[in-house]
Amino acid sequence: IDGTCSDGQLVVTAPEDEKVHLVLKGLTLNHVDGPAVYLKKADKVYVTIADGTVNTISDGAKYSAMDDDKELDGVFFSRTDVTINGTGTFIVKGNNKHGLVSKDDLIITGGILQVTAKKAGIIGKDRLKIADGTITVHAGTDGLRANKSDKSDKGFVYIKGGTLNVTAKNDGIEAAGVIWIEGGVIDLSTGGGSKNDSYIKSESKYNLAWTFGEGRSSGDITAADTGKGLKAVSDIFISEGVITIDSADDAVYSDHTVSVIGGILLLTSGDDGVHAGREFGMSEGTLTIKKSFEGIDAGDVTIVGGTLEISAQDDGITTLGGSDDSAKSGRPGENHYDAASKGDILISGGTLTIAAAGQSTDAKGTANIQVSIQ
Repeated sequence: IDGTCSDGQLVVTAPEDEKVHLVLKGLTLNHVDGPAVYLKKADKVYVTIADGTVNTISDGAKYSAMDDDKELDGVFFSRTDVTINGTGTFIVKGNNKHGLVSKDDLIITGGILQVTAKKAGIIGKDRLKIADGTITVHAGTDGLRANKSDKSDKGFVYIKGGTLNVTAKNDGIEAAGVIWIEGGVIDLSTGGGSKNDSYIKSESKYNLAWTFGEGRSSGDITAADTGKGLKAVSDIFISEGVITIDSADDAVYSDHTVSVIGGILLLTSGDDGVHAGREFGMSEGTLTIKKSFEGIDAGDVTIVGGTLEISAQDDGITTLGGSDDSAKSGRPGENHYDAASKGDILISGGTLTIAAAGQSTDAKGTANIQVSIQ
């Protein structure tokens, strides 16, 4: 597919047991009243970005068109599984709402993708998987999202490789289920960055006008509108890759568990460096928290290996939600923990360097440190 069209639409409607392969080879396509590319029905669709070509799709600022009484909300919109591959350039301009959207699985295995969107940049509602490619996203809400929440194997984000650079007004990568990262180079800037701080250190007080990327105070937004880097309702696993985050809210956040078993994390946060509702665990890798309110803030903390460097305006590692005084303050961004958490800290290995204005470690339950302290 090639050529130029100022107001048209590419639609795929195939039998539900058929696979479709599209090759984009120099396409410029705009559709004023809906998605420029609409993958309506097929078993799976493969989209190849041909080598050496530049392909651009865009939409209008407002849709009036519907399809079977169902909303169409992305300039690239699929109701079936879709895989994007190749080595060419794919420019996606979402002027209405979202950029790349699949209501099922979205898999990216190659290509140079440049996505701008008024709302979310890339959505794989069931699962979003990235194996390779160079991906740049500028999003008015979330950068990447998998938001199917009615089944345990859905709402899943998996990143194995590639280069990902995301600037988002809300969260960088959000999952209704699990985020699993085992490779790639990932750079996230969210909510306007860590300069939007929940604590004003120079004045020794909380920033009650704590704002995110669109200038909204924390009291005016919902939980979905946070400026977190990595955000998962379930668990976050990191085993490889280089991850750099500059976030207004928590850099890494999970309602359940955050597990670091490898990789390199460089975090700069306007609130917590890492927040885990149940447990934070680390066995290998490097975690550097350059700036935070609390460095690691979790229901329970277990560290058996790895290298950690933490700078915190309050506590370095805590299971209290802050120092004894601030835990009860109701500060902006304060979070709560799973009732099953005991508030224990266990450190039995690794190398830790902590610079904290509050306590270096502060446990609600027991603190068991089995390594030498220098």
